[in-house]
Parts: sequence; structure tokens; C-alpha cells
Amino acid sequence: MANTSRFMLPTLLMRSLLSASLVLRTALILPLLVLALLVPLTLALLVPLILALDMITLLATLGLILGHYAKAPASPDDDSTDSDTIKFLELRAINEKLMRKIQELEAREKTSLEYEEMFEALRDVVYDTKDDIQKIAGHIAVSSTGEIPGIKTFGIPLNPKKIHYENLKYWPQSAWLAVRRKAKPKDSKAPVLSLFFEDESGEMVSDEVKEEVRGDMTAYWVDMLHEGKVPVHYSGLGLKHREDFRLTMEGKYPWLQLCEGHWKVRQLWVNHYKKTRIAAIIDNDPELKIKFANHPLVPIVVDIITDSEDTQPLKKRARASSKEKVTIVISSDTEIAAPHWGQGVTYPADTL
Repeated sequence: MANTSRFMLPTLLMRSLLSASLVLRTALILPLLVLALLVPLTLALLVPLILALDMITLLATLGLILGHYAKAPASPDDDSTDSDTIKFLELRAINEKLMRKIQELEAREKTSLEYEEMFEALRDVVYDTKDDIQKIAGHIAVSSTGEIPGIKTFGIPLNPKKIHYENLKYWPQSAWLAVRRKAKPKDSKAPVLSLFFEDESGEMVSDEVKEEVRGDMTAYWVDMLHEGKVPVHYSGLGLKHREDFRLTMEGKYPWLQLCEGHWKVRQLWVNHYKKTRIAAIIDNDPELKIKFANHPLVPIVVDIITDSEDTQPLKKRARASSKEKVTIVISSDTEIAAPHWGQGVTYPADTL
């Protein structure tokens, strides 16, 4: 504003002089020419006057030109242009800074999502590993004594000790054999063959669990048959199948580990294995029936009658009256006690 007011008055003055000189020159030129023709002496006055007016016009024009260039650097338009340029540069710098921040946030968000996905995957692995550890804890028997330093056991430890389970009645096999040999049919409140089915507190497991155990044994034999292996007496069973059966049953029923030398799992096989049961399984499965047709180790099934109060026959192809029991003995099981590792101990069969 100061620059504008400073050059405003000279500019107006120059414009006034220029306008006045042009008007006077135009207005006086014709009358003076006529007067000069009439009075020759006036011609001497006319020439200086015209020159003076031309000089005034020239000076006024130069003044306007100089005034224009003198005020041009201080033009408000130029100040506005410079200010806009500065603001533009500042805004562009701010925009670039914001873009960098946005890119950093996007990178952090991407990294956070990756970490979240990795965490979820790791959590799933940890949960799966925990389940695997629990399964392994039920499958592996450790020969060392005591607890493993730094390892927390799950439920029943890998190497259970009798001192921790004082309420169990049948920790050694001899305790069960003493009852087994003395017992007679209907002489015991509980089925003798499953007396050792006791949990950590020494209580017998439920009938439903007993039935599930027997069902799993039958299912194990079915798997063997589908693999082309015919189940045999425990004394003739190979180490691979002995260990696999032990790991399978103790893994699902950890209370079977609560004994001396894993005798309870072995006794399961001895108590419930019969060739007639294996034959019945084959007879009930068309695929197995074809696979094992005329197999020398599989007897022909005419009728299956079990005299154990602990189990039920798998199938009867011949019916007998309630007062009469028809039994065709094809082969008998002579083991009543599971042999220890490396031994072939057998006992006379009885009716329990």
C-alpha cells in the first residue's frame, strides 16, 4: 500500500500534462495556421509554441513510462504471487511428509497383520503340540525313576510309582491272580476278569468304560485282520504288535499304566482273546471272509458261546434254548495270566 500511494500522484500529474498538451496542440494548431497565413509575423510565434507542446507531451510520456517501471517491483500482484508460491511449497512439503507417514503406518499395519497371522499359527501349533505331548505322555514308558526335571506331567506320570497310588488293590499281577485262581462262577460281586480295571483312586471304572475297552480290543483285532495279520495267543504275538497294542490301550486308558510291568494291558489280551472270536469277526465281515477263506489259522465257526460273565458272544449262528447251551469247542485258550516279557508262562484254563 505504501508503494502504491507513493507513485500515485506523479502518475496522475504526468497523465494530466500529456492530456493537456495533446488538447492544446489539437485545439490551437488550426487557428494559429490561419492566423499565420493572414499575419506572417505570427508564424515566428507558432513554431516555438508547437515545439513547447511537443516537449511537454514527450516529457509526460516519459514520466508515465518511468513511473510504471518504478512501481512494478512493488506491485501487489507480485507480492501475492510470491506469497502463493511460498504457500504452495509449504503445502507440498507437508503433503510429502504426510505421505511418508501414511506409508510408514501402512508398513506397520502390514507388519502387524503378519505378526498376528504368525501368532495365530504359533498358537495353533502350541495347542496341537500340547495335545501331542499328552498323547505321547500316555504312550511312552520311561525307565528312569522319579520325575523329569523341568517337565510337568499330565495326569498320570510317565513312570507311575505304587507309593503314589496306595488305594490300588491290584498293582502287582500276583494280587489279581490270587483272586482269579480262588474265584468260582458267581462267587464274586464283580466280574473277576475286570477286577483290575481300577482308576487312580482305586475305584473300578464304570461298566460303560469296560465295554468301551472290550470294543477297542475287538477294533484292534479288526485292524490287524484288514492288514492281513491274524491275531494269535499273546504268547505267540510278536514284539511289534505287543508294543503297539500296549501303546494304543495305555494311551487311551491311562489308568491301565497303574501296575507293575504293564501286566494289565497284556492281561486284557489273554482274558479276551479266543480264536472263535476272531473267526466271528471274519464271519461278520464279507471282505475279511473272502480274504481269509480256508486260512489254516482261522477255525470254521458253527456256534460261538462264551462262558465268561464278563463278555457276550459276538455272533450266534445256531440258537439254543434258555435251559440248554450248545458249545462247539474248536480250540481253547490255555493262558489265564499274561506272561512277563521273555517268558511263556501258561496256566490251566478254567471257566471264568
